[in-house]
Amino acid sequence: MKHVYSLMIVAGFFLVLGCTKGGDRSTGVYMLLDTSGTYAAELNHAQSIINFLLGTLQPGDSLAVGRIDTGSFSEKDIIAKVRFDQRPSVANNQKRSFQKKIDAFVNRVNASSHTDISGGHPAGR
Repeated sequence: MKHVYSLMIVAGFFLVLGCTKGGDRSTGVYMLLDTSGTYAAELNHAQSIINFLLGTLQPGDSLAVGRIDTGSFSEKDIIAKVRFDQRPSVANNQKRSFQKKIDAFVNRVNASSHTDISGGHPAGR
């Protein structure tokens, strides 16, 4: 009889667990790369972080990478963006394509003389 009660408790647990609403568990990451002055020399480190993210993000997650330089940030400063497909094989192809875009950007970017983000204010003002 003890085993029957144990099975009923376990079955009840899974019934309750199965009835809970699962909400969207996707992750979104937006990474900004500063391409001004000496920061441009650090792009290889940023590239390593992006590669790590590509390895850890799951289907349904989103990743975008943009650059900031001497001008106001706009849509043209987005290097790559993607929401990974739910199908793992398609998501893997999207990750490879994303990585190629980042590699091409890092290999061709020229450092700007300074950073200027119009509309940005120092903290506390």
